[in-house]
Amino acid sequence: MELEYQTLNSKIQKKRGIQEAEWKEENIIIEKKNRRHIRIMPREKKKRGRRAEKSQSKRKREDEEVSDSPKRQRTANEDNDAQAGDDYIPLDTHDTEREQEQGQEDDTPFYGLLDTEEQEYFSKASQTLELNSFEDDDDKRLFIESVYTEAKGKELKIACSQSCSRLMEKLIAMSTPAQVKALFEKFTGHFLHLVQHRFASHCCECLFIRAAPIVTSEMEKPKDKKKDREKGKKDKDKREKEKVSIDIISLRH
Repeated sequence: MELEYQTLNSKIQKKRGIQEAEWKEENIIIEKKNRRHIRIMPREKKKRGRRAEKSQSKRKREDEEVSDSPKRQRTANEDNDAQAGDDYIPLDTHDTEREQEQGQEDDTPFYGLLDTEEQEYFSKASQTLELNSFEDDDDKRLFIESVYTEAKGKELKIACSQSCSRLMEKLIAMSTPAQVKALFEKFTGHFLHLVQHRFASHCCECLFIRAAPIVTSEMEKPKDKKKDREKGKKDKDKREKEKVSIDIISLRH
């Protein structure tokens, strides 16, 4: 029994040894195949001594020439443009836009400022109109007329004032057609600048809204007058016909 066991162990160990040897051979073959596929990058050959310094200086010069080339092209193009025509003047769009804006700002007229007393008076008037604590319509009408007399010759100043432009809006809303016409005449010739103003533009808007129904009513008045005239003529003709008929009847009798 012992001999058989020993022989079996020896056979098993031999098989293991054969298998391990085969595995090692297979691993070696696989490693060789992998090495063939892998490409190892060659190292750069570095020059030493004066030759290396010369090559580096050449590379620097070439890089500097490449970086300077666009600048040289620009200068060459500018020289060509200058040679193309002595009367040629390059336009800078930013400068022209700034000049236009400055010109527009300079064109806007300055209508002046209100005094401290005037500002106090008009601010109080605005408060009274806002409270609307009048006894009757006549009292309110008289107050608005007094404010208009005080604002005579200062209408544009009030419209452009930050603190008093609201008063002008309220006055326009409560004004009579005659007062609206008078104020419209004061604003004529200045609408182009007033409409572009920060505060006066609101006054112009209120004035246009208030003036629109007044204008339409005045345009419709001539039509009504024509109708009245035609109606009067018809009535006159009718009366004359009736008179004639009465006369004829009286003659017959």
